[in-house]
Amino acid sequence: MFKLTKPCTNCPFRKGMGERFNRGTSRCLEILNGDAFQCHKTVDYNHEDDPYLRQGKAPQQCAGVMSLLHRAGLPNQIMQVAERLGAADFSKLDHRHVYDDMADAIEAHSHGEDWVAAMAVYEPRLIAHEPTRGRMPCFARAWERYHA
Repeated sequence: MFKLTKPCTNCPFRKGMGERFNRGTSRCLEILNGDAFQCHKTVDYNHEDDPYLRQGKAPQQCAGVMSLLHRAGLPNQIMQVAERLGAADFSKLDHRHVYDDMADAIEAHSHGEDWVAAMAVYEPRLIAHEPTRGRMPCFARAWERYHA
C-alpha cells in the first residue's frame, strides 16, 4: 500500500499537472484533508459501484499526496497508522517532482478562482490563525493574503 515513492508522470500533484487537471480548491482540499488517497493508476474503474472491488488488486497510496503531506508535517490518517506500525518509511518519498507546498498545489488546481477566499470558506481552520505559530506554515502565504 506504500510502495510508491515518487509521483506518476501524470499525478495531479506533480508540478505542472494541477493546471491540467483543474480539480478546484474544494476537491484539492478534500483530498489533502482526507484519511487516505489512492493512486489513480491502482484504482479499478470497472467497479465504480463497489468500493471494495474499486480498490483494485494492489491498491497503493498516491505518492504525490503523501509527499506533500509528509513535507508539510501533516500526514493523513493512513500515513500515521502505517508509520506507527512500521509499515512505511516516508523519508524515502521523492519530493523533487511535486508542488513545493500544499498552497502551491491548491493554487494550481484553482481554475483561476480566488483560492485564498475559497480556503476561508472550505477550510477556515487553515486560515483562521497565523500558520507560522501553528502546525501549518505551508499556508503562510494564504494567511497573509487573506488578512491583508
